[in-house]
Amino acid sequence: MSCNIQETESEIIPSTSLTLPDLERQLRNFRKVSIALRDNGLTDEERVQQRQRLTKRMMEGQIRQKERYKHIFRTTSGSTYFTLNTGESLRIKREEIKGRSEWNIQPILHNIFFTTESEADSISQILDGFDGEKRIIGIPIQTLLFSIL
Repeated sequence: MSCNIQETESEIIPSTSLTLPDLERQLRNFRKVSIALRDNGLTDEERVQQRQRLTKRMMEGQIRQKERYKHIFRTTSGSTYFTLNTGESLRIKREEIKGRSEWNIQPILHNIFFTTESEADSISQILDGFDGEKRIIGIPIQTLLFSIL
């Protein structure tokens, strides 16, 4: 199966407001393209390079359309989070693999919130010894730990 990154970019990066179903559709399309890369006769190294180019294009396209998200930020480790208005987040994780930086798209995160380190410590103290399930609601904030894009 042949795969042209330019042809599939429009399927991965929509031009309208983003909803959870839109994001899920983008990820399905991304996975289809990734699978197609396995079946087109490339070497393992070429396949990794193509997938990284595709992931980078997806990430850059999302950043260019940042008004579709409630928050976009990058952690000190280089991972990028895209948070929808409904609270779900897409994480594109930056990892060091075999001596090189790679980005890997993670599953959509639900029921997540972000805090400063001191707020996380306070929450941790509150929950110490708590046996039942407790729902914590946080308000997204800017911190020095993250660079807001």
